[in-house]
Amino acid sequence: TYYSSKPIMYTFYTSIEGKKETGMTQQADDELLQLWKDEWSKAGWEPRLIGIEEAMRHPQYAQYNSILDGLPNLKVYDRYCFLRWLAMSVVGGGWMSDYDTFPLHPTLMTDGSSLLPNSGMLTVHEHSKFGGVPDLVSGSAVEFDRVGKALIDNCRLHYQDSFWSDMFAMHDVYVDTVENGRPIYIMSKNVVPGQVVMRQKGISERTCRRTHSKYAIHFSHYAIEFGETASFGVDGTSPEHRPLVAREWLRQWRAECLGKDESGYINGRALAS
Repeated sequence: TYYSSKPIMYTFYTSIEGKKETGMTQQADDELLQLWKDEWSKAGWEPRLIGIEEAMRHPQYAQYNSILDGLPNLKVYDRYCFLRWLAMSVVGGGWMSDYDTFPLHPTLMTDGSSLLPNSGMLTVHEHSKFGGVPDLVSGSAVEFDRVGKALIDNCRLHYQDSFWSDMFAMHDVYVDTVENGRPIYIMSKNVVPGQVVMRQKGISERTCRRTHSKYAIHFSHYAIEFGETASFGVDGTSPEHRPLVAREWLRQWRAECLGKDESGYINGRALAS
């Protein structure tokens, strides 16, 4: 086993053979993954990829994978989104991000401590009015296991739905448990949705205010489709443009909000202007 003195950031990625289901090309996937590795490394973290192999090591993998078989029209990508929770429990829990989520103020995430937020309780760090958006999640192995199983068990209630995903399941279980007075996970407002800070051209003072004290930014498909991308070198709204947009947005954000270029981190700490 390889141990690191740095905090570890995991992302789940397994290449899907044949036609992509995400609007991404293999080249765009590779570029986004490399940018994800570079940015978290620069921020002082140890980026690690996990995949379906880790999920398959879960002692109840076969049982929970078979539950997913009941969902109609389930694509491989969406199956993997459910199974990544089991993979995280296998590797011991910790921090997991999507590969289109990048650090802004990463030292706030650990505050110099190796302890997980909220005593290791499963915490989803992007908030929505419906429930958490799992682009940045922290928790112990037990918590990833508990919530992951709940998300997959929730699928049994939606076998008649034309489409279901782990995002929908996250919202479903959150609403159900809040009504009972015991939320299944903690939800925080530590991630900036990309579309929120891409509504205007370039990086403004408002952008700096909106990203102040935020852990990370999420460049989702939605952000690229509905955000303003021309200021960041792309005149288009395809998901495969995300590596270019994310790289240029981060460069401009550091220059305007941190007063530094892309070398604006030393050992994970953002340099002051």
